[in-house]
Amino acid sequence: MNLDPAGKFFFPEIGPKVKLEKMPLWVKGLKVMESLDFIFTWSQLKSCFNGLDGKLKYKYNQLTSPEDLITDVIVNEEYKYFLTSTHSGMIIVWKLQRKKQKVHTFNFHFKSVTSLTAIPGQPTLFISASNDNTIRISSLDKFVELYNFILPAGVTNIHLLSESIFA
Repeated sequence: MNLDPAGKFFFPEIGPKVKLEKMPLWVKGLKVMESLDFIFTWSQLKSCFNGLDGKLKYKYNQLTSPEDLITDVIVNEEYKYFLTSTHSGMIIVWKLQRKKQKVHTFNFHFKSVTSLTAIPGQPTLFISASNDNTIRISSLDKFVELYNFILPAGVTNIHLLSESIFA
């Protein structure tokens, strides 16, 4: 990606099409992590991790039940985890490896988790937003909630504007 000298605009470089092996037929979300050479996709129950070349690296089925669908996914580079959030409010931490391995489950949200976001510069922390009117900051090294912000309405998405400001 190229930025103009003032840093206000970018000009994407469009390369050849890449077919993602074993990608779910119906994709709910797709994210790219160039630093880990990953394109990851997820559907309601499963997730696939492909290299930037499209080759399958990891595929996980039945990450939740048909009654409790996946709402978002993020990857933590520090611990080689990936996190899935669900419609019921759970956030499940998985080890990013060939064999599916659950590491921990956060159960502090009581309605659908709508957004998960990693915090740049804080590799052990992540932010979750929910329809239960809360935004929570949690720790992956101690598996605890650190902060809980209660809002007048549910939050559908969260984006960090910097390491200290979110919207």
